[in-house]
Amino acid sequence: MQFEEYNLAYGQKLKRIRKENKMTLKEVAAKVPCSVPFLSMLENGRTGITLDKLQKLLSLYHITVTDLVEDDDISRAVPAGTGSHLDHEFNESHVEAVLLSHNVNAKKMRPMLITIPAHSKIGPLTQRGEEFTYILCGRFKVTLSAPDSLSKEHYYLNSGDSLSIEAGFYRTIENISDEEGQLLVVISQE
Repeated sequence: MQFEEYNLAYGQKLKRIRKENKMTLKEVAAKVPCSVPFLSMLENGRTGITLDKLQKLLSLYHITVTDLVEDDDISRAVPAGTGSHLDHEFNESHVEAVLLSHNVNAKKMRPMLITIPAHSKIGPLTQRGEEFTYILCGRFKVTLSAPDSLSKEHYYLNSGDSLSIEAGFYRTIENISDEEGQLLVVISQE
């Protein structure tokens, strides 16, 4: 999990705990003490907190650091818009790729949301693991080629279609529609 993701996850958890305690930002700010804007930024993951202030906040909520950092919804849930951007992995400036899971190095799969502009493509690329691709919207031409073969396979996929690709295959994904397209891609990890 990246630093920003921790801030957001713990901020959301602190917000939930504050609401469970039926306290307003103003009431908490007065007791910690700190400013209301600071608490709002903390709960929205836009700032960190000093150990001193964190201890006061946890004391006010009658919880411990262990209660706060327990591995529950923080590592499981990825709120919309908070996934890590992986655009650099595709070497394509026009492609947006967002990781849909935290701590992927400890997991057996790597789910991504990939957005490709109209009439653009990515690839050829290869993965060490198996890949499952589901077309969320758009129309795509996927070209597969095995590393030791000159032959190519072509697949034309529309919204709702899916494709499974064995490890090691090279693939090029081309958005052949007039609109932006999105794919859900899940890659198995060794």
